[in-house]
Amino acid sequence: NLPYRFAVWGIVQDPTAGGFKIDDGSGAPVSVAAPGYAGIAAGDYASLTGLVEPWKHPVAVQCDPQDIVKWR
Repeated sequence: NLPYRFAVWGIVQDPTAGGFKIDDGSGAPVSVAAPGYAGIAAGDYASLTGLVEPWKHPVAVQCDPQDIVKWR
């Protein structure tokens, strides 16, 4: 199985040193693994692109820090 390229935007939740969750309003926040990314807080709006392997549980987007845009 090959990973899929995935894009999402929404409200940041639960930021940590290794990533965060992003809620796009669907009721199922997406986990984002972005080691080394800093400068984002809960409640910020963000968009990102990364790789997702939907057959893994929990599903998480693997993202490079340069592929994250903080909007607020």
